Amino acid sequence: MEIPATRRQHPRAPLRLPIEFAVTTPFESAVMKTISAGGLCIVTSTPPVVGTRLLVRFAIPGGEPEPVNAVGVTVWTRLVRPQKVEVGIKFIGLRDDSFSRLQKYCAENGTL
Repeated sequence: MEIPATRRQHPRAPLRLPIEFAVTTPFESAVMKTISAGGLCIVTSTPPVVGTRLLVRFAIPGGEPEPVNAVGVTVWTRLVRPQKVEVGIKFIGLRDDSFSRLQKYCAENGTL
């Protein structure tokens, strides 16, 4: 189920980059689909259950080489094709400098 654009608090930017997430260790690979300062959407074949807290680690294009590390919670999942699931992740733990970097990136590259 897609969230209507009028309910979004942060601009979203489309993005196809590798991302890692972990419910427990080790990290698993996925592909980031969209990102905002409030969360992101990934595509994976091993989706975490809604309500699961997880760690995410990813780079911001054109930004600092240091990856962003954040804590998130799975808020929705959607099957997009066999063996591939979109997962909506809301950030619940993000450093202020990472939040600022994401806001800047999404303001320059995203839409509401």
